[in-house]
Amino acid sequence: SLDSTWSPHLPRRSREPLSQTGQRQEFRYFQTSPATPHNSFPDTLLEPQPGDVLYSREGGILGIACIIPKQLRTCLGQRMMMFRLDTKLALPEYFSAVLNSTLILAEVRRLTGGAASPHLNIRDIRTFPIPLPPISEQRKIVAKLDIIAEETQRLESIYQRKLAALDELKKSLLHQAFSGQL
Repeated sequence: SLDSTWSPHLPRRSREPLSQTGQRQEFRYFQTSPATPHNSFPDTLLEPQPGDVLYSREGGILGIACIIPKQLRTCLGQRMMMFRLDTKLALPEYFSAVLNSTLILAEVRRLTGGAASPHLNIRDIRTFPIPLPPISEQRKIVAKLDIIAEETQRLESIYQRKLAALDELKKSLLHQAFSGQL
């Protein structure tokens, strides 16, 4: 479960560890809030950096995680969360994949509130069951996921080409039918 918060827009709290399967692991996440007065900001605001994991907790992209790529400067929206991980304990690619997994998406569906603007509360996100295997196992999982993603893209490309070929065949058959060539 996620049990620690520190926000550049909320008063600083102590860094408490992430607890999972009896292990104590440490990370921080960040959430913006426009209602917080400026004078409560810490001296240093953290700017999103390559490798940080972003997580949407509201709206049409609710429950989607992504990793900030290199050479992208960005600023967080009101309902985005940013996880800056200790990469000795959790790989951003692994953590993002877990947040996008069916396990977590089922939790998102169960916990989502609001009909007009669906959203997740931070306290609910803290309850997400985040498995945290050793880094070596995380690397293996990420490598397997990369292979699956490549194969999925290859199959999607074949599927799109087949659809285009079927569309052309349909046009050809209709042309032949209307011109009396069938």
